[in-house]
Amino acid sequence: MKPTKSVGQPTSCWMVPALAVKLLLPVFPHYAPKDIDATFQRMVDGWAKAQRLFDGVDELVGALRNTHESCKLGILTNGPSAFQWAVMNELGLPALFDFCHASGDADFGIRKPSQEALELIERRYGVAPQRCLFTGDSWKNDIEPAQKRGWQAVQVSPSTSFRAQTMQLILR
Repeated sequence: MKPTKSVGQPTSCWMVPALAVKLLLPVFPHYAPKDIDATFQRMVDGWAKAQRLFDGVDELVGALRNTHESCKLGILTNGPSAFQWAVMNELGLPALFDFCHASGDADFGIRKPSQEALELIERRYGVAPQRCLFTGDSWKNDIEPAQKRGWQAVQVSPSTSFRAQTMQLILR
């Protein structure tokens, strides 16, 4: 299965001018709106360029694609769309996954650990809870809600390498 176009992707920080103003106006009260937008975009871009994938994520996605061809792979991340999409685009994730969503997307708008977020994924992509695996770094926001919903779940962290037992656990 080839990845489909991701939904909800903002094209620039212009999608969130209220957030830019809220964050920057108190710090830079003399800035004009266009200067706030440009500064906000530099912040978003700088944040995205500083991010790195956990070791082995790209290998895991490739292995899942090779061993489970009909498997749908997706991303659900909390946070303002401008920041989250900048990171996902910088890391090339939309090309690797079937769908990507940030909780701040206008067409999604639900933060983890909400059960509604997982239910929306199930409905939107036609997947049953018992056929889902959630991989995340937060017990509270990722693992616990997924397990309560009937999904399988594997917790990872920046110090966890996918190359060893985590990759084997996910691929079985």
